[in-house]
Amino acid sequence: MRGRRSIARYGREILWALPLAVLGLAALHQAWLGVLLRHLSPEWHGLAQLVGYGVTGVVVAWLGLRRLLDALAKRERAEEELRQAYADLKEQQRRLVVLHEFGKRAAGALDAQEVLALAARVPVELVGARGAAAVSFDPETGRPSLEVTWSLSDAATARLRRVVEGGLVSEACRACQPLTANLNAGCPMLTGLGPLATREGIGSVVCLPFAIGEDRVGVLATYLPAGEPLPPDRLHLLDVLAAEVAPALEGARLRARLAAAVYAGRELGRAPDDVHGLLDRALAILLEGWGAEVGAVLLRRGDPPAWEVAAQRHLGDMAAPAAALAVSLARLAQQRRHPVVIPRMRGRHGLRSVAAVPLEAEGEVLGVAILASTHDGQLALHQAEMLEALGAQLALAVRNAQLYHRLRETAVVEERYRLSREMHDTLAQTLGYLGLQASHVLRLVERGEARQASEELRQMVEVLREAYLDVREAIEDLRSSTGESGGLPASLHRVVETFRQRTPIAAHLEIEGPVPEMPSAVHLQLLRIVQEALANVRKHSQATRVEVRLRADPGHLELSVADDGRGFHPASTQAPGHHGLVAMRERAQTIGAQLTIATGPGRGTRVMLRLPVPCAAAPCRERAAVTSVVRGGPPSDASHTGPGRG
Repeated sequence: MRGRRSIARYGREILWALPLAVLGLAALHQAWLGVLLRHLSPEWHGLAQLVGYGVTGVVVAWLGLRRLLDALAKRERAEEELRQAYADLKEQQRRLVVLHEFGKRAAGALDAQEVLALAARVPVELVGARGAAAVSFDPETGRPSLEVTWSLSDAATARLRRVVEGGLVSEACRACQPLTANLNAGCPMLTGLGPLATREGIGSVVCLPFAIGEDRVGVLATYLPAGEPLPPDRLHLLDVLAAEVAPALEGARLRARLAAAVYAGRELGRAPDDVHGLLDRALAILLEGWGAEVGAVLLRRGDPPAWEVAAQRHLGDMAAPAAALAVSLARLAQQRRHPVVIPRMRGRHGLRSVAAVPLEAEGEVLGVAILASTHDGQLALHQAEMLEALGAQLALAVRNAQLYHRLRETAVVEERYRLSREMHDTLAQTLGYLGLQASHVLRLVERGEARQASEELRQMVEVLREAYLDVREAIEDLRSSTGESGGLPASLHRVVETFRQRTPIAAHLEIEGPVPEMPSAVHLQLLRIVQEALANVRKHSQATRVEVRLRADPGHLELSVADDGRGFHPASTQAPGHHGLVAMRERAQTIGAQLTIATGPGRGTRVMLRLPVPCAAAPCRERAAVTSVVRGGPPSDASHTGPGRG
């Protein structure tokens, strides 16, 4: 700022002094001309003045034009330099945009091969390369593989593939440093092309190695045209590209592992009853996603608890060094209750990196997942958080499988108990009665009372027919499914229609309101209650008409079965169908429903059930009545006021 002010001050001073300087020069010129004229004769005065003023004017004009032309030339040079600087800046911006686009697209790449394919395209746009080739190294075997080439001919690609697969580039590329090799240099990525390099206009190659941690994972060979060497700023851009490839590859690996974890989580919910198969599938997915070769899932079982191998890959038997290491790490992870990750280790087990992840659910460590690799750094400390989330998923799956197993065992026990009650209430009593009757008929035959024996046999045939119907009903009840279309109303239609076809009792079904979808367990229990109630009507009520009604109200369902039969005393433990009533009450309790039985001698029987239903499942707005009717049997008396009257 100080320099600018000085220049401006000097400019103003010169501007004010310029008229005085012009007047001074004009005075000097006139004085010189006067001196010259005093030495000339008068006839030469005119010519002398003309020559004097002419020469002076020409000199002044030449000096002014020279100054002006110098200023214009300087301005043109400045404009040209500015245009060149702008072009260079624009080109630099374009290259930076190319790098930015690569970074953005590589950040979303799904795997390492996609990252390398994107990287191989960049040198052509970035530095005007003739082409590029990406080579990766297998993490297990170390063998090189030509992943992708860009802007190279098919012949050059085929030649490079033979060179890479032949193993010529393995050691050279692993020891490679950023360099520029000429055609006669020893780089196999260049010499392997042979005469093809000259035909395709390739003069040199820049090899850009990239690594994750200390592991060399690949090399990007950039083929440059013959001619001038690449300027340092272009080489720097290629170094920047190589620096971006490594984290992009690491990000792709992490995304692959995350995808493996998500996929494993989905697999965990497919077969909750088969915990060993579930863990085996999940372990295989995780090993592939993490690039690990050895793995196991150890669960704590027994009393006292001991480690049991629920699933394993390449761990060996429990006496092997790798298995002993897995058990010791499992104990350590159980004590710490967070993942134990060892990125680098040595030992007779041959493992180089390992992670032990506790499977903790509800404050209890159910087991430990072991992931191990024969390569350094394959399992790193920064992966602990992802591994911990995965362990939580596995623990939840194991806990769900355990609860599912217990629930299934409980359901089997409850069903056995129900079957025992039904067999005692029906088949056992019937067989006992038939045994007594058979003995009685035998005595009648021995005494010669044929008519009485014939009557008893007819009663026994009727009892056998009833027993056969009971067995058929029990078998069909066990076979009934809740998966049919139409939900609970369709199931009730089927049950009432079957009842109508087997009995002379008039059956009536009425459904009011839009019935919500029920969970399968609730659906099945409601269906069993109706079947049990209808069985009691058929066997004990001596009814002529039965009515089944389902009503959906906001927040609850009402289900009732009413008949016009002889009824019974509710307090009597010897009431017909006593065991069936107990079974219905127990079924209602399991689904949180309230069961009420209204009956009396000669007053019929009404079984009423009220089930709360959340508003999310049931329609909580104004109910729209929908009535569905199934009728059967002989027509009822028009003066009849309905089942359960009185």
